[in-house]
Amino acid sequence: MGVAALLLLAIAVRVHTAGWARADEATTLWFVPDDLSNTSSCDSLGMERVELYRAVLRVNDSYATGASEDVFFPLFSSHPLPGPAPDSDLEADPAVRVGMIFVHGALRNANAYFCEGSSAVASRGGDVKARTLVVAPWYGTEQLSAEEWMGRGNGTSTRWTNNSWIQGGDTRGKPKRFSTSFDIMDQLVRLLLDGAPLVDGAKLYPRLDHVVIQFAFRYSFFAALDTRVRYLLSDAATWMYFSPERPAPRCTLLHDSGVSHACVEFGEPDVEECTGYNNYKYGLGNLSSSESRYVERFADDQGLLDDAVELWADKDVRFVFGQHDTCNAQSNGYDNARSCFQRDAGCYPVSGDVALREMNLTGMTCCDTFPASNNNVLDVNCEAMLTGSNRLQRGLNHMNYLTHLYSVRRRHSLFAGAHSDYAFYQSKAFVEWAFPGELDLPHTKEQGPRVELNR
Repeated sequence: MGVAALLLLAIAVRVHTAGWARADEATTLWFVPDDLSNTSSCDSLGMERVELYRAVLRVNDSYATGASEDVFFPLFSSHPLPGPAPDSDLEADPAVRVGMIFVHGALRNANAYFCEGSSAVASRGGDVKARTLVVAPWYGTEQLSAEEWMGRGNGTSTRWTNNSWIQGGDTRGKPKRFSTSFDIMDQLVRLLLDGAPLVDGAKLYPRLDHVVIQFAFRYSFFAALDTRVRYLLSDAATWMYFSPERPAPRCTLLHDSGVSHACVEFGEPDVEECTGYNNYKYGLGNLSSSESRYVERFADDQGLLDDAVELWADKDVRFVFGQHDTCNAQSNGYDNARSCFQRDAGCYPVSGDVALREMNLTGMTCCDTFPASNNNVLDVNCEAMLTGSNRLQRGLNHMNYLTHLYSVRRRHSLFAGAHSDYAFYQSKAFVEWAFPGELDLPHTKEQGPRVELNR
């Protein structure tokens, strides 16, 4: 499905489930945004009418802009969501006890993530599907009316510029800077954690026991600490570093260094042509230029930023990497494994000299997001290349960096696959960590308690 990064954030929370009405199948003329026009994944999983699961989250005016517009965040949901003004014919389903939120990657194909997430839940068998709420938010670049999204109602949707939402970016369009992607995720998580009052404020809707959310590593850093939250992250294009240190050059060689790759040396790089290497989103520098009101408040308060670094060690963050996610189609000198070349895949763009030479010899295309998509979107900017030359190497380097910084090894695992969200969702680690049972233990002995940083 074409993603720049597969990022799963699993959140163990308490939630409730009323206040949402599925769009009317009989009367709605569906508007299909470009991001959601590819339905092949849903069709293959028997969910040809995924549009029937469209829902909305009414967005708070997070920064008191005074805007009078009614703004909503579009998403897909398998069950009614909590809300302050539910439709009279919808009631909370007491059987629903678990929530899972799957967030798309760079292609913004929320429909595919909803279908594949729903499939992963259904594959568990038993009563898992009946007691699990599946939600897939859409951080789109198109601004829609409620009529276009739901077939009824008032208001306009949130939208972002390109993939600014991954970094917590401000909403675009009208009203401008009304909220941010991180504020909206906060709002959704709080809704699931704490429930919402009935119109008369008499009581809360029933709450769920656990929620699983797929979202960005950067959100796990800036979001408030909550011991009920678990983050499961996978195969990001880049990982944010909490200090100016980076892996030593010997840790970023231009080839697949394997699943046993380890880096034990970190320091500030000597870079004359990449002076902004530690700027946000790659590091914590220059936060004031983040174009995110959520992030900018950390730029103005060094104590708040220091606390975020300290508190991250208390967060239950786990990582799962594809052991074959090692392809790089755009860097000169990078030696791709034969598995990176696919016949008839038509992956684009390919600009690396070695990759182009191999393509000319074999007639096969070099792909760095296969099988998720045929879009080569691995970040090969100098800032990213300082952390590793492919996704697996960058992920393992970051695991070693976190151990270097906190003196505690973070839990991570591998799955037998390349850049594939479907393989990730079906992996042993995902099943063990995302579904109830494991979620009852927010921290493990292996992760340990919070410790002092290695300064």
